[in-house]
Amino acid sequence: GVSFEIGDVPEGQLKLELEIDDDFAADNVAYAGIDPPRQLEVVVVSEGNTALEAALATQPAQALAAVRVVDPASLSSPDVIQLSESGDIDLFIYDQCAPEKMPQANTLFLGSLPPGDTWSAGPPSGPLFIIDTNRAHPILQYVDMGTVRIVEGQSLELPPGATELLRTEQGVLMAVAPREAYQDAVIGMPLARRTEDGVVPNTDWPIKRSFPVFVFNSLEYLGGAVSSAGSPTVKPGQPAFLSLA
Repeated sequence: GVSFEIGDVPEGQLKLELEIDDDFAADNVAYAGIDPPRQLEVVVVSEGNTALEAALATQPAQALAAVRVVDPASLSSPDVIQLSESGDIDLFIYDQCAPEKMPQANTLFLGSLPPGDTWSAGPPSGPLFIIDTNRAHPILQYVDMGTVRIVEGQSLELPPGATELLRTEQGVLMAVAPREAYQDAVIGMPLARRTEDGVVPNTDWPIKRSFPVFVFNSLEYLGGAVSSAGSPTVKPGQPAFLSLA
């Protein structure tokens, strides 16, 4: 291997060339791009979620992402539709709501399903107990769910190519799946339930230390901060998706 320091270079292109003669010269030259860091653009669609807002207001999250909040009633407005189709937003978070059409962005659904028949879920049931956590996935790294209590949730039916993230004794509670160039993550439970008596907690997860870690991981993975630090890996024969936005 070869290692070297490039100093304080904010952006540009690196080229490494081996000064040797061999039978296959095509692999003697390598390129790497250096992109300047930028804040992620995140849109939260919610009627109000204090737990989510608090996690997004932590210093690490604010340093990583610029967050704007949109009311679900405005999902069908021309401004929000244009925003979802622009490709300028890195991540949409839908809190107990869903758009009529999926955005040109990665998504996280809390207590709701993406539109269409790709995702489905069973009837609400509970209480639920988490029996398996996919700690190897970037979204759940350092996220301890062993003591989390859940009043009510739904078992998810996953689309092809989905990755299971959380499982309860009733079935899959959280998963992430590819959608062309994008990733969609779904949690089959709301953080709080809206009842006739007001908003009541549905889980004690927001008061656990693991919740802001999960939110930050979601910003990094679904927002694209992980892949923006380096080019994504594309295996031979797989399509390479390029954003033209």
